[in-house]
Amino acid sequence: PIKILCIPQILLCIISLPFIAAGENLNIPILGKLLCSSGAFFIRREFGSDRLYRVIFEEYIISLLEQGYNLEFFIEGGRSRAGKLLVPKMGMLKIIVDSVLNDRVDDCLIVPISIGYEKVIESETYIEELLGKSKEAESLYGLARSIQLLGFKFGEIDIRISEPLSLKSMIQESSNIRNLDLSQNVDRRQLVSILAYSIEYKINDISVAMPTALVVTILLTHPGRGIPKRELISKVIWLRSLILERGGTITNFGNPERMVENVTHLLGKSIQKHTNDFETVYKPIKRFQLSYY
Repeated sequence: PIKILCIPQILLCIISLPFIAAGENLNIPILGKLLCSSGAFFIRREFGSDRLYRVIFEEYIISLLEQGYNLEFFIEGGRSRAGKLLVPKMGMLKIIVDSVLNDRVDDCLIVPISIGYEKVIESETYIEELLGKSKEAESLYGLARSIQLLGFKFGEIDIRISEPLSLKSMIQESSNIRNLDLSQNVDRRQLVSILAYSIEYKINDISVAMPTALVVTILLTHPGRGIPKRELISKVIWLRSLILERGGTITNFGNPERMVENVTHLLGKSIQKHTNDFETVYKPIKRFQLSYY
């Protein structure tokens, strides 16, 4: 899950809780009211030819920014089923960029946020959807079932927050480098696309490799049927060093042996553990599910 927090420049000392853009599929009984009270507002996935809805929505977003409220939205527009960043959606960012270009808002600070999960709750669901199964609509039954999942262990999360980026400065820099005429719609669309990919690049830059990513990478790329525990630990340490050498970031997982044991236990039936008199061997079973990490 990737978040973008847009902060109006007029906020200097106090940062309030943001208004959060959410899909209208989450506006179900009980949950919808709870989310609204927490700052969420619901929007359609597609506006289609409904011009009135588009105009009202754009004015609502700009009004929030003019009044100094913070805005949180997901630039990918939905959840990634493959564990990689999706192509950015331009709609929300375009409204914010236009508000600055049209002098409705002096400037906005874009704060890219990356949240890494050691284990995702929906991994089985993602696989089914990748194989062609339609996404189940949100419902009270699904909500109740999700609450039951909170009793299980899903490891740790890692939250990284980028340095704030001045939208006004980004606009000026991008338009100058590419000699864009921002009075033309085609150049404005190009500008929004450039900014969207720049923000995603920043999100990717601050993201970290979680322990599950290291262990699963070694398991899925090992040529044998299984890998001994000592060799797995050794290769995880090697992979960690390689990532750091190339400028990547690793979450602090402490003792490598304990980390390997925690990850293999956390991923449960996806990894088979076999212990004999001499050594412990790990073998990936659910390769498709593990590939998410």
